Amino acid sequence: MLQYADEPSFTLGELKRSARRQIENMTSMVAQQQLLIAMAPLEDAKWVARMDDGTQEFKGIATWAINPGLKEWFKDYRDQVTAAKQRRRDELHQGPKTERTRVPGYTGPREPAAEKRVA
Repeated sequence: MLQYADEPSFTLGELKRSARRQIENMTSMVAQQQLLIAMAPLEDAKWVARMDDGTQEFKGIATWAINPGLKEWFKDYRDQVTAAKQRRRDELHQGPKTERTRVPGYTGPREPAAEKRVA
């Protein structure tokens, strides 16, 4: 929820994308039901509020409004996560800081062998 706290709402589709690793071995119907069940405690805690009437759930359509207070309640945590994500992205996109590690047995690129011709 905290990753969506800047947005006014989110959909079941966005939630599925966010949880794709956790639900990858489930059928789509089971995954959808699990996500809907998981949202119930968050609704009870007033972190989110269901915006639709639930009649389109069978089509995979559900929308929740996010409590705008979440981004203030967890500001420090969200700032730490954002900084960590940025550090990781920076590490991935800059050149290696140390000598490149090599696969055991790799000695470098091979030079083309001189062809032997039989005359």
